[in-house]
Amino acid sequence: MRVSRFLWLCAIAVSLNGCAIFTTQQTETPHVAVAKGQMINLPTPGQLNLNLSATQIVTASYVIKGQTQSYSSEVHLEMTPEKLLMVAVSGWGGQLFSLSYTGNTIKSSSLPMPNANMGIEHTLTDFIFTYATTDLLTSILAKTSIQLVVKPNQRLFLIDNKPIMQIDYQDFDPWKGKVIIHNYELNYAVIIQTIQTNRH
Repeated sequence: MRVSRFLWLCAIAVSLNGCAIFTTQQTETPHVAVAKGQMINLPTPGQLNLNLSATQIVTASYVIKGQTQSYSSEVHLEMTPEKLLMVAVSGWGGQLFSLSYTGNTIKSSSLPMPNANMGIEHTLTDFIFTYATTDLLTSILAKTSIQLVVKPNQRLFLIDNKPIMQIDYQDFDPWKGKVIIHNYELNYAVIIQTIQTNRH
């Protein structure tokens, strides 16, 4: 079952790469910006220590030119110590993006993002900030000006005591209930509802 699911995700990812309207990118060094002037080295899939597959309903809301626009997608995740694979499918059945991360390389194909300030890498960093352990996050943020404040069912990221991101969890297990992400710098919010998980 796990093999067939992985092959299905790979098939979607390959089909995305073949679509002319999709933007395909490959980043060899997982060194990304998470805020203005703040760069981090992304942890490897092995460091994330997540060995599971999951299906989620993700609703993202953006404020663009003073108007709020919302988009929903079904996201399929496959995580092993070697690779993180993420594929998003829209409500009308079309593919929105695929992302593969090995710890050395980020490969992605996507339609243009609704928020021009966002890239597909923000999806990956949101995932890491949401599901990585607090110890790992503290380690990767150590060389930045970003402060992590952890409260029951909440993670708050600040620069100079000003919040740049807030993540709220409905359950102590982040793979249960809803997760709500507010990115105050890029002015978007994401609601994640995990509907199925399979821990390996």
